[in-house]
Amino acid sequence: MIKIENGIVISYDRSQYYDEVILPEGVTEIGDNALAGIACSRLVMPSTLKIVRAYGCNQAQISTIDFGECKLETIEMCGFEDCTARATLPDTLKKIAARGANLLLTSKDGKLVLPKAIRFMGTEAINLQGVSDIEVDEGSVTDESALADSLYSSVHECFSTILIHVMRDGKELYNFVLYRGESINSVYEWNFRYFFVDANGLDFDIYDDCFMDIDRVMGKIEVAVNRLLVPYALPEEIKERYKKYAHSHYDMFVAGNEEDLDMIRRYGEADLISAKNLVRLLENAREKNLTEMTAYLLDLINRRKEIKAKSLKM
Repeated sequence: MIKIENGIVISYDRSQYYDEVILPEGVTEIGDNALAGIACSRLVMPSTLKIVRAYGCNQAQISTIDFGECKLETIEMCGFEDCTARATLPDTLKKIAARGANLLLTSKDGKLVLPKAIRFMGTEAINLQGVSDIEVDEGSVTDESALADSLYSSVHECFSTILIHVMRDGKELYNFVLYRGESINSVYEWNFRYFFVDANGLDFDIYDDCFMDIDRVMGKIEVAVNRLLVPYALPEEIKERYKKYAHSHYDMFVAGNEEDLDMIRRYGEADLISAKNLVRLLENAREKNLTEMTAYLLDLINRRKEIKAKSLKM
């Protein structure tokens, strides 16, 4: 039995087994700890629900949460903490506090679409394990938002790369890499952060300072290359500085392994590799009998006008 008072879910009968829980229309809140630890296969939310209070569904053992026509706006601290239910968050959701949905399975095939109304997410607010792409509405990109810090803190545990797609009316305005992890607590890791600013663009001042401050050559190359891949509001003189650095140091990437191939694939199309370095990379790939890398480099080189294709064959 679920106990409800004045539209607020207060508690449930812990001695009872629940196959499916359907909260009735008129319920506006799930109170503090109200459904913590509840076990059921499916939880159906009413359209009237506005807020899930702190620890409201903490450690709930639920397979699926159906938000349906729910107009949920706020998930407070640890609202669904350690709940691994599959769910699609409603577009009306404005705030997810710290660890509010830290294990909810809200992504599909590595893609996560954040609610259009979202403006604030606390530390480790959402589950980004296995997420490679995130779509976020242009209106969420605001300087008062903790969205970027939240995403950073969540992915910080995963050591992965996530591509952020900023959308307007279902179309992509631009995209950029949110984070590239190396080793935990390294200076490079903490410097390599991105911040949302406003609908007019991204604040790359910190990003550019990062390039100047990093001593490690490999770290500087990463910053330079990624900055060129996201040339949003990038002055021409700064662009040339990054391009020159990437060209002059790109050969340091050559170790002849799968990671190099991935780097070349990602950055090669951005015209960051000089003709000289492309040929050097090709020679290295041939020496090490890296068939896949050789084929890719040949294709890339043959599309570059400054290198004669006739001398570049398998």
